[in-house]
Amino acid sequence: MSRLVESIRISGGRFWNLDLHEARANHSLKTVFGISRPLDLSTALHDIIPAGRGTYKCRVLYRDTVEEITVTPYRVRPIQTAMTVVSNDIEYTHKYEDRPGLDRLYAMRGVCDEIIVIKNGLVTDAFYYNLLFEKDGHLFTPATPLLKGVQRELLLIKGKVTLRDIRMEEISDYDKIHFVNALTLPGKAVITPRDIFHHNSLPC
Repeated sequence: MSRLVESIRISGGRFWNLDLHEARANHSLKTVFGISRPLDLSTALHDIIPAGRGTYKCRVLYRDTVEEITVTPYRVRPIQTAMTVVSNDIEYTHKYEDRPGLDRLYAMRGVCDEIIVIKNGLVTDAFYYNLLFEKDGHLFTPATPLLKGVQRELLLIKGKVTLRDIRMEEISDYDKIHFVNALTLPGKAVITPRDIFHHNSLPC
């Protein structure tokens, strides 16, 4: 079985949202492997803080214990266009290292930068990101994502976003779409509905 992974933001000399990463990791361990023994990420990452300034991606691969840790500089990947792709059987409830179903959908993006996955008529996630839809200054996130990301969870806890079912045909009702994950904050990777194309309709 594929290993699980957590991608953690290091910035300002500290790990961001480590408690949320640890909670998700332990939930996945119990659900996937039946392991109830807590995974202590704080201890595993004790000596990992890099000396340089800037933002880093700390990638933790684990099964019952942490197996591999890498730290690399992180820059927000530019996103200018996205392709909607439809799959009613895609599943990605846990953050696995290997994800062939998503890889297959990502290959359908043409020359677009990202995909927006539609499942049973509803918007879910992008390939690397959860999605936030902005309307009149308010932020909404799909109520049925493929993966409940840490940044998304934090924004929900803080009351900064609202859960909403968003159908593919409703994407054009919004002003902007933000791509967010543990390393990419709201406002850093943003497109508008006119930057979104539909598979087998308009090519990128």
